[in-house]
Amino acid sequence: IVFLEVESTWKRISLFVKESRKPCLPVVVPIVILCPTMPPSSVIEQLDMQDDELLGFVKGSPKFQPALLRAGVQVASMMICPAIDKLPPGGSESAEQIEMADSNLV
Repeated sequence: IVFLEVESTWKRISLFVKESRKPCLPVVVPIVILCPTMPPSSVIEQLDMQDDELLGFVKGSPKFQPALLRAGVQVASMMICPAIDKLPPGGSESAEQIEMADSNLV
């Protein structure tokens, strides 16, 4: 999976990674995050990014083809790009609102 984050926030990324790493799931899938900003140290700790061998990060813009290629979009089985413009303003979106916005986009 390649997660394409257009914004410079790590809120959606954190939520997605936490959900994908729940112990109740049958498998842990590899995820590469493409984001214009480095993750804050709090996010690195929270997501255990240093020890999770199936979680990678590429700094760059999803709007820039070389960054997309570095993130591995050509070989990815899936790409995820949150529907940012579909969320309510204010930045207090819940996991359910994000999921519904993304499913409506698809």
